[in-house]
Amino acid sequence: MTKAIARAAPVFSVVLLSLSSLLGACGSCDDGATVDTSAPVVPAEDAVTPLAEPWMRVIPFQETPEGLETIRAAECGECHTEIYAEWQTATHAVALQDLQFQAEWNKDDKLWFCANCHTPLANQFEEVVVGLVDGDYRRPVTEHNDRFDPVLEQESITCATCHVRDGAILGPGFGGESPHPVRVDPTVLSQQVCVGCHNVHARLSPTLVCNFSTGDEWAMGPAPREGLGCIDCHMPTVERPIAEGGPVRTSHVHRWPGSGIAKFPEDVETVRGFYVPGYQIEVTAHRTETDEGEAAVAIELTVTNHRAGHVLPTGDVERFITMSLSLQSEDGVSLWDHEERFGERWEWHPEARQLSDNSLEPRVPRELLFEATLPADQGGADGPLFVEVIGQNHRMTEENAESDGILGQYPLAVETMRTRVEVTAEEAPVQD
Repeated sequence: MTKAIARAAPVFSVVLLSLSSLLGACGSCDDGATVDTSAPVVPAEDAVTPLAEPWMRVIPFQETPEGLETIRAAECGECHTEIYAEWQTATHAVALQDLQFQAEWNKDDKLWFCANCHTPLANQFEEVVVGLVDGDYRRPVTEHNDRFDPVLEQESITCATCHVRDGAILGPGFGGESPHPVRVDPTVLSQQVCVGCHNVHARLSPTLVCNFSTGDEWAMGPAPREGLGCIDCHMPTVERPIAEGGPVRTSHVHRWPGSGIAKFPEDVETVRGFYVPGYQIEVTAHRTETDEGEAAVAIELTVTNHRAGHVLPTGDVERFITMSLSLQSEDGVSLWDHEERFGERWEWHPEARQLSDNSLEPRVPRELLFEATLPADQGGADGPLFVEVIGQNHRMTEENAESDGILGQYPLAVETMRTRVEVTAEEAPVQD
């Protein structure tokens, strides 16, 4: 990667990911003259186009409110101790360090815009992208940030991402004395701040696609009609002092366990402990016979996305949910197994395209019927039988984790639900 400095004010740099693509495959002109690749490249003023998409822009630089020394999370935590402790356990706090993100980011020379959602504040960037040369996302024009805070950068999605704007702390406005200015802004502190990152659609090349549609899913689902936004489910209310030693107020939990899958092995139990499944399952099973007269069990599984205001799974298209069904004898021996998968399937080469999508829509029951033939040599017709169903959320497949070089280092799945029911006798005939 090369950087070339423009000499106009303000000071810009133009990041050219492949200078050879501009000069041709060779490093010299046809007449044999050597090209000086160290010379600064100054784009013409009319060649620089503004950032057209919201995901291309970071939150503008935020000044430290009066009464504070920094806008770092640790300083917030000096007074807001419980909220700070919750944030430390949240996946937001390690969004930049996330091994899957880092692996994907490194595949394409750390494209600048990928960091915008993992470190959303201009304060977290040493170079802030302010435009593109001829609209080319691979030729960003950057402005040097003399006030870059490397500590804040490592906080990923931090307190100031949502709560610092224009020299004030955005809060609920309870009144009373505060060591810093407080301003109420229900627009920023709403799903608006969430969908800025959780609703991005961009096809930048045949194989480079960024597709996060949670915001669209919420808008098209029943949640808006029910008066539910992101905060209602993902930041449940709690009664406690907001600041150390203060009065008890109605506050929000700041953990965001997401799908319940931790980003690092040491956080697995903590993150899973705060996760509440967005779906529920019902399973019934009864003895029957196949058309050939063999002993079998008819299993009915109903999966309902009953809590989430968006589809399940949502977010990264690599995520999926599995339901593992097992027909078992009384002593736990498996007689029949099946796995059902919910989510998107994509093909990435030679061109990225969605192959299928059977994600769970909000409030819509998904009924699945199975017929498990009982093995005659295991006495399947005798003795009690049970059906066990195990639900798991998956961040990515083992194959993709291995391709990214993070298999064994990165939690890939978490068990979210388990139930076991006894198989009943033959279904009663329908009465006339």
